[in-house]
Amino acid sequence: MDELGLDAKFDLVIASCVFHHMPPQDRQMAIRYCYSRLKQGGHFIIFEHNPVNPVTRHLVKNCPVDADAVLLGMRETVERMRNAHLHIDESSYCLFFPQQLAALRPFVCASNQKRDAA
Repeated sequence: MDELGLDAKFDLVIASCVFHHMPPQDRQMAIRYCYSRLKQGGHFIIFEHNPVNPVTRHLVKNCPVDADAVLLGMRETVERMRNAHLHIDESSYCLFFPQQLAALRPFVCASNQKRDAA
């Protein structure tokens, strides 16, 4: 990304399903780098897989593209953002349910909230 130049700044930086492909020891540096590319008042969004979802774990385990993947949870992500002194507007899991399974949403959300509060 050095070809962007050291002065390039952005209103929004999105890392979508990138961090689980990085060795855990490189993640903090990557967050700092992304933050350094933000304009004043810019936003940085990290979108990652939910590692407590058994379907996610199964898919990642069996996907050749994810052979190097080390899933990271919300707790690790939030901690790394705080270590970089970033303000966190929101942290949550986003689930996509088929309409036929919509009744299960409250159970999954309640389970995530309890786990993340611990």
